[in-house]
Amino acid sequence: MRTFMRARNIFFALVAVYLLHGIVRFFTMPSNVLATHFGLDGNANGWMSSGAFLLFHLFMVTFIFGLRWFLSATARWQKGINIPEYHLLSEAGKLAFVHFMENHSWVFGSLMIVFFTLLDIVIVLANTQSFARTSMVIGLIVTVFFLGSVAWWTIALLMAIQRIKKQNL
Repeated sequence: MRTFMRARNIFFALVAVYLLHGIVRFFTMPSNVLATHFGLDGNANGWMSSGAFLLFHLFMVTFIFGLRWFLSATARWQKGINIPEYHLLSEAGKLAFVHFMENHSWVFGSLMIVFFTLLDIVIVLANTQSFARTSMVIGLIVTVFFLGSVAWWTIALLMAIQRIKKQNL
């Protein structure tokens, strides 16, 4: 239960940081138009108004809350789980999976928020220069970090499922 509370609290703290960063940037950026997309050469090739970008933040938080809820709710909907041999698990095994998945969904939401916060930082840094440009190395590092985190999350989920199956079959 302690891990669940910690994962949930970290998620909410990261959401607050993400939203605060977006709001502060909205009021402090020198221009009303932000470069938000960059080509492979690092030069800006897509722009958005700062108001639209703030709305994008709100949309992403809503999306991540929804995704986190769906992952957790799917575990509770016993017929909605697509795990081989799930029906063979004891009630204790099904309950263990639900608890693990609820905790793990907070972790997934946190990974998503961290990814979007890092992207925001890259965008802010690019927009503080005289000509909006970003380092593709930084973008690549952020992307590799995110993909690695999702891979870790998936492997941890699969290992937990196998552990629960072994304990309850």
